[in-house]
Amino acid sequence: MLRTGRVPRRASLLLMLGAGLILGVTVTLAQTGSKTWVNPDVGRSDAERAATVAQLKDRNAKWVEEFVSGGRDPRQLPIVQMDTWSAGASSLAEARSQSTAVVSGTVLSTTYKADPNNLTESVATVRVNGIGRGAPPETIQVHQVGGPAWSPTGGELQELQGDPLLLPGQDVVLLLAPASTSSDSYTTVYGAGVYWITSSGLRAPEANSFASEINGLTVEAAFALFD
Repeated sequence: MLRTGRVPRRASLLLMLGAGLILGVTVTLAQTGSKTWVNPDVGRSDAERAATVAQLKDRNAKWVEEFVSGGRDPRQLPIVQMDTWSAGASSLAEARSQSTAVVSGTVLSTTYKADPNNLTESVATVRVNGIGRGAPPETIQVHQVGGPAWSPTGGELQELQGDPLLLPGQDVVLLLAPASTSSDSYTTVYGAGVYWITSSGLRAPEANSFASEINGLTVEAAFALFD
């Protein structure tokens, strides 16, 4: 249940939405004391910028492969939350309407794959301990955007602000929607899909819009709310 402390900064992003690209920490931006951003890309041609992006994507893919093959622990990496333009589900009713399954479970393992046009992809294998809605199998695969990524400081764990990554050993309640890959594959409801089970009840992520309605509840009480 322990999670690495979050770094107080946000990752610098090179956003190319037209091409569907979100690549974390591709360009390091310097920030002055007056909070004015200094862009190192000024004066560079489009071709030069494209070449830099291609090199960084290759570097990131190789780093992720080495991270996985080396059996490294993602908890040893600082967490960097990535901003998005979507607030996700902002109410219990909205979260309920976006989910087809609600479960409690234990994260058994998580695998990672570098996507050349996006953030690292994570797939968590979760043992289902209880079902509040739907009819998922005993073990499910939960797909999320984010995971270990290269950075100039030695690597970081990138996660979307509204969708904290599932890590091995966590006990969680999940609001899920079906993924297109297989019948046992799901995605989390963005902004409201992950809740940690603690000794003092459920705990919602800080970004959750209705965390005060969830924090401290038992699993059974949460199931009743989302049913």
